[in-house]
Amino acid sequence: MDIDDEDALDFEEFQRLQAYYAHQFHLLEEEEQLLYTSADMIGFGIEESHRIQTEQRKERRLYLTRPNLLPNPRVSTPWT
Repeated sequence: MDIDDEDALDFEEFQRLQAYYAHQFHLLEEEEQLLYTSADMIGFGIEESHRIQTEQRKERRLYLTRPNLLPNPRVSTPWT
């Protein structure tokens, strides 16, 4: 084997390794994207769960809360 053949083999090995690492990097990028998408979906699920709980709580709430009360009941009411 002469030097040119060794260089060609080394270059082929280099290209094979480069392709392998490029493929591995692409897989890592896809995995990272999947993790971000999963985290977004979990966050959305948590927010949606809180919204549904709030809506259900509103349906059961049959009493007045502070925003429903008059600011000053001694003024501008039929009893004053």
